[in-house]
Amino acid sequence: MTEPLAKPLVESGGVGFAGAINRSIADFVQRSKTRLLSYLLIGVSQLLINSANADLKPLWELSVGGGAIRIPYYRGASSSQRYLFPFLLPVYRGQFLQVDDNGVRGKLFASSSMKLELSADANIPARSSQIPERRGMPNQPATLQLGPSLAIKLWSKSNQSLVATLPVRGVFTVDHGVGSAGMTLSPQVTYYRDLLSTPQPWRLGLTAGLEFGSSRFHNYYYSVAPQFATPYRSAYQASAGFAGSRFVATLRHDVANYRISFFARFDDLNDAVFANSPLVGSQTNWTAGIVMTWTLFKSRTMVAHAHPGIFTNEQ
Repeated sequence: MTEPLAKPLVESGGVGFAGAINRSIADFVQRSKTRLLSYLLIGVSQLLINSANADLKPLWELSVGGGAIRIPYYRGASSSQRYLFPFLLPVYRGQFLQVDDNGVRGKLFASSSMKLELSADANIPARSSQIPERRGMPNQPATLQLGPSLAIKLWSKSNQSLVATLPVRGVFTVDHGVGSAGMTLSPQVTYYRDLLSTPQPWRLGLTAGLEFGSSRFHNYYYSVAPQFATPYRSAYQASAGFAGSRFVATLRHDVANYRISFFARFDDLNDAVFANSPLVGSQTNWTAGIVMTWTLFKSRTMVAHAHPGIFTNEQ
């Protein structure tokens, strides 16, 4: 029997999910460890060394900006959507709550080498008429991911640092109501570096990570119920486990009252448990974008604000 795509907010036990993750990790390492290590080392091996300190920033700011992004409808979709968007960005750098262009985060705990935060992620709605492999199937609402994220500083020297992050998030569909669409686990390692030793350096981030999902999450995107099967799209039931790898590069620059940010993300679905789903039209996806913001108003109260990769008590 096909599992419902989205269910009420209470999800049953996670033993199957954890077991699937353990099996997937073992299988993935056995099949792909050489390729994975190459990916993890590619960014770090070509970089030189510099340093990273916390800055004094206004407690709050109000900015306007605009951006452009190209993003697939979901990981594995053969079609992408392009957006041009203006926005109003409130920024708040409180002791426990932080709101900025990196999203909304709740700081639960922080030390010089570890921090625990609430983290979020999201995905755009999937319009089936625009996705060849989903034509004739219902549209999918946008999803929101929310959950704790543990970050551990593995190494730092001068203007650079290496940070391991473990986000565990529940996934929620966002439409006329809110429903549960499973869970995700996204262990990753990020290398941060200031490219120039100046008061306003360009800041680089390189991330390599693995993706895992529960059966309910994978069902949401990759299962095909029998009533939607066609001669070209067979019925399919997705399972929990390994969901591919992800590599992200970010570059940002702050000068006076404006900021410019570039980002690119590459998703590789090879060896994912749902790689054979008829709804996977591409084994790889690219996401890329640019955002510019201008600060209109800001607080006179200054607070210590650390970049991603900088932890409490670093001076």
